[in-house]
Amino acid sequence: MVENYLRSTRFYHVSRIEVIRGFYLLLAALVERWRPKTHTFILPVGEIIVTLEDVAHIFGLRID
Repeated sequence: MVENYLRSTRFYHVSRIEVIRGFYLLLAALVERWRPKTHTFILPVGEIIVTLEDVAHIFGLRID
């Protein structure tokens, strides 16, 4: 049933994304720099915001 909903909303391929392997240190570093109050990452170069467009490019999603 959930699979049908995912297919109808064109998000089925997102459910097929495998576990990210080999990037533990990178993910741990990002988690340490995440600020939940502002929904941003604080990096040495400044504050970084992940936008819907960024997510679309990373996962190959269409934005309608």
